[in-house]
Amino acid sequence: MGKGTRKFTRNNGYEPNDLLHYGIDHLACARHLFQLEPKTYDSAGYLSQLGIELIMKAILLFTQGYFTDTHSLKNIYNDISSLRKKWILPKKHKETIVLLDDFYNLRYPKTRAPIEIGADDWSRIEELYLALTNRLAKSLRYKMEGLNPLKKGGRVLMVKKGS
Repeated sequence: MGKGTRKFTRNNGYEPNDLLHYGIDHLACARHLFQLEPKTYDSAGYLSQLGIELIMKAILLFTQGYFTDTHSLKNIYNDISSLRKKWILPKKHKETIVLLDDFYNLRYPKTRAPIEIGADDWSRIEELYLALTNRLAKSLRYKMEGLNPLKKGGRVLMVKKGS
């Protein structure tokens, strides 16, 4: 996972509120999986990493007008924290970013270098999520709070009754 080189902008069809929406939903699924049995923790960890990644990329898109093709939360955080002083996070959140970067590797089995994960990791992830969203610009926070859970990614999500 290196520093990204390709830039993605609104002209490419990305919007900060859409990235936030997807990130928040990935984290909601991760929270649910962390509450289940241990066999779901790998998926919970990977979804947590992806959710935080999308939220951080939403911040970059909103603040600087683009994000790059990296999945490294450390690199994304370095970009964010260099933009404004308010994005410099306390040490405990930086440590969670490092943890989540490891969780990116939960996509595949790594029997030679297993990634440790447990239900207690969720509280750290949730604290990082709150630290990030509490620092959002008011206009972006307003959009986040007004997200319609049934409208997502240019679609209307439907539920079939009786399913």
